[in-house]
Amino acid sequence: MAPGRELLRRVPGVLVLLVAVVALIASLAGLRVLAPAENDARTGVAIEPTPTLPPLPVCSETGTSTTEIEVTVEGSLVQFPSSCYYAPAGEALQIIFTNHIKALNRDAWTTDNISIYASQSDAVQIIDGGLMTGFALESAVFVGQPITGPASISYDIPPLAAGTYYMQSDRHAGRLFALLIVTS
Repeated sequence: MAPGRELLRRVPGVLVLLVAVVALIASLAGLRVLAPAENDARTGVAIEPTPTLPPLPVCSETGTSTTEIEVTVEGSLVQFPSSCYYAPAGEALQIIFTNHIKALNRDAWTTDNISIYASQSDAVQIIDGGLMTGFALESAVFVGQPITGPASISYDIPPLAAGTYYMQSDRHAGRLFALLIVTS
């Protein structure tokens, strides 16, 4: 048999093997590839899995309360240095935010801010199957001016009532967040 014909004879088997490997990798990663979407029994419309909001950290109610909080984000690790911050109720709060995050290509600095919301659902919602943010800034307790790193800014937060607040970078919603516990 000619070499070209032998190669053509093996192509379907190689393709089947390739598709099987891709499907296996996707299933291990939790992706739905080559699997039919479930259909709504009533409408027949495909049902896609809904993304979920990231889990909130578990914070102690008895952390050290301060009127000055320093938050520095740096490197490619997009997260606050702590998942829980504490402040006293009824007192002005100052957050000193330092942005040292570079973009994925490592050539440009990112723009970030800190905003405070009454709850996670006020800050981040799932719309059309994706996490969305920035649509409800009017529901924010405080919206910090964005800065492009490397830079620092001091945010002056008016006195807050006792409670648990959701603090995030609006640019990295769902990834760069923490809880602000305001205690009386």
